[in-house]
Amino acid sequence: MMTATNPVLQSTPNPLQTMLHHAPGLTRAGLLLGLLLIPLTLAQYVDPRTFQGVSVWVKPTKFAGSLFLYLLTLAWFAQMLPPGFMQRRGIRVFHAIVLTCIALEMLWIAGASFLGTASHYNRDTIALEILYGLMGVAAITLTSATLVHGRAIWRHRSDPLGRVVGASLILTFALTLPTAGYLAAQSGHHVGTSVSDAGGLFLLGWSREVGDLRVAHFFATHAMQFVPAAMAILLWMAGARIPKGAGLALCLGFTALTVGTFVQAIQGQPFLPWLV
Repeated sequence: MMTATNPVLQSTPNPLQTMLHHAPGLTRAGLLLGLLLIPLTLAQYVDPRTFQGVSVWVKPTKFAGSLFLYLLTLAWFAQMLPPGFMQRRGIRVFHAIVLTCIALEMLWIAGASFLGTASHYNRDTIALEILYGLMGVAAITLTSATLVHGRAIWRHRSDPLGRVVGASLILTFALTLPTAGYLAAQSGHHVGTSVSDAGGLFLLGWSREVGDLRVAHFFATHAMQFVPAAMAILLWMAGARIPKGAGLALCLGFTALTVGTFVQAIQGQPFLPWLV
């Protein structure tokens, strides 16, 4: 005896299908970075070399994971863009440049790990000084996709979630630019006497002894995930009773958190001092 299937459930695309439909290039590039996480993670157990107290492969693994989330988040939110936005010639060229910058960043970071040297703050020669500057330009360029997409979504959508998604993408660029810029201009990510990443917070690696500028950079870069997720939970809990201005409050609150962790770091204080 055959059982009837629900046509609505049957026709509902899964998240991967949705992303491939709206942003195939970004989705495939994101999945490729996801696959790259496998050999990079395995390399940490096979290669015994360390840099600043941790495996030489920790940094490229973190960057691959972050960029994996970055591209798939952009691909998921692409369904909120105006019709035809992703098909515009200028946008296709822009995305090609963004993906090229991501590839160059990963190539340099993974290459430096393979050589057992620093990919960041490495200014030992004029050539490395120039390369470090070019990687900074590439980082700004790839991050600018959040500004381009965020502005388009903000202007296209008028619903609470759409507005927050647009605002969070713009916020990601606005917060990342100063936090990453300040971080890149220093001689290292620690503010204090520590020069080792060993014993940092689980998974993230942030120092539990001194200030760590990577904390604010992390929150800034992931505003595009944290703020919409908080808004989605709020909508799920409150529904139509959601307070007016809730989206603005979430954006302001997250900005305060990011700025607070930045100030904390430059004062030489660890993010979670009670874990020290």
